[in-house]
Amino acid sequence: MVFRVGQDAQPINPVNRDAADPDLLAVFAGYVDRAQQFAAQMEDLVSIDRKAVLADWQEADILLKALRRHLDRFTL
Repeated sequence: MVFRVGQDAQPINPVNRDAADPDLLAVFAGYVDRAQQFAAQMEDLVSIDRKAVLADWQEADILLKALRRHLDRFTL
C-alpha cells in the first residue's frame, strides 16, 4: 500500500481509498480487474504497433518511441 508523504496516512490507490469498509477479497478483486483492463489495453497497443510496422516500420518506430516518452512522463 502506498501512502502520501507529509499528509495523514491515507492510501492513494483508488481501490483502497474508495472503499468505505475494505473487504480484502473485494480489494483484491479490484486489483485483478484493473490488471486485466491494463493487459487488454496493452494487447490493443501491441496489435496497433504490429499493423503499423507492416505498413511502415520506420514511422512505426518513431511513433513507438514517442509513445514510450509519454508513458515514462506520466508513470514516473
